[in-house]
Amino acid sequence: INGLGIAGNPMWGNLLKWSGRVQQTFKYTKVPMNIPTQVRNIISNTILMNVSGTNFFKLPGAISKAMHDVVSNGKYMQLARKYGLETTTFASTELGAIDRELAQVKSSADSFDGMWQRSKIFFNDYLDVGGRAYQKTEVLFKVAKMIDLMENHGKSEAEAVKLANEALLDYGNVSQAVRLLRTMPLGSPFITFNVKALAQMARNIKQHPFASLKYAAIPYLFMEMFLSQNDDLDEDDWDALMEFLPDYMETEFSTMVFPYKNEQGKWQAWDVSFFLPWGAHLHLAKNVSKAEFGKAFYENIGMYGGPWQIFGALRANEDPFTKQPIWNEFDPVTQRHQDMMGFLASYMMPPMLMPRNRAGDIIRGGGPLIKTMMAADFIDGNVGADGLPRYTMPNALLSWGGVSIQQLSEENVARN
Repeated sequence: INGLGIAGNPMWGNLLKWSGRVQQTFKYTKVPMNIPTQVRNIISNTILMNVSGTNFFKLPGAISKAMHDVVSNGKYMQLARKYGLETTTFASTELGAIDRELAQVKSSADSFDGMWQRSKIFFNDYLDVGGRAYQKTEVLFKVAKMIDLMENHGKSEAEAVKLANEALLDYGNVSQAVRLLRTMPLGSPFITFNVKALAQMARNIKQHPFASLKYAAIPYLFMEMFLSQNDDLDEDDWDALMEFLPDYMETEFSTMVFPYKNEQGKWQAWDVSFFLPWGAHLHLAKNVSKAEFGKAFYENIGMYGGPWQIFGALRANEDPFTKQPIWNEFDPVTQRHQDMMGFLASYMMPPMLMPRNRAGDIIRGGGPLIKTMMAADFIDGNVGADGLPRYTMPNALLSWGGVSIQQLSEENVARN
């Protein structure tokens, strides 16, 4: 019924229908089909449970009990179905879950539509492993939150379902503006999470301030560990080191430098914001405080994001993510076409599989698969300007879990 509000005009409704399908495909490859995103989702949901009032030490028990309940269709899973929790997840709301009953009816037709419905059922039953895993994870944490609320806080079943759905984010209960922005061309594909997480974090800080604010102290604890292990450095040196990291990591809010160097004598930095439900909001606050409103609008809010920004990127010859040229005008035509095709493929393939390299024939970086193959010497390109490996095997394996390590040596700093 909500959806009818933006589809009153047939032409506008058809535009939104098809653009919505393109956005769903884009989000599908970037979220459930990407292993690092699956891991980050699990950790993010764990943090959301904790900051919404679940005791940190009771988290493992509640999650373990929820696993058994979901698998065995126990009491709490039946309550979740009774109150419709399965329909409020990201996977159900934004990835376009099929109406199975309608598809079954249409699938018997000897027509293109019948074939299309049969293919949807086949994909849903046999190929959509990532989508089902993401859906199960979301439901699992909502059931775990229900268990904690009912067993440890004495909430009724209806109240527990309401609070669990709120704490782990209800993707279905959004305004028409948000529904429109996440669907339309040149909108913001992932705006729902940021809007819902911001509202929920405001409630969490008000109701459970200590549970929320302890996570804000983690980067500062890392800084103190770093300085305590390096007596010759002070806070000014820490600030200076931050400036030599990539732009997206140059912030004290969420970037942590490990207090020791690796076997190559390099500092290692990790931006923990990818695991924090409020990570994007920290970057937004930083950009607004620096009056970088363009970055805030395009990069943090994500406007003009998704597959539609391909056209602007090709026109400007700049990858919106890496800020590197997509092709080199002095390269042969074949090489330029290869670079363009690689860029296009990166938009509709899971990030864990694709290189996001600069123009040219040499791969300079990419997702976990590229990092692992480079670290194992299966492909070339793992030698940095300092002659040392750009990716080590431990760091490459960590990247499969969503942990992206940035290495920084004295030579890098001096050259920069």
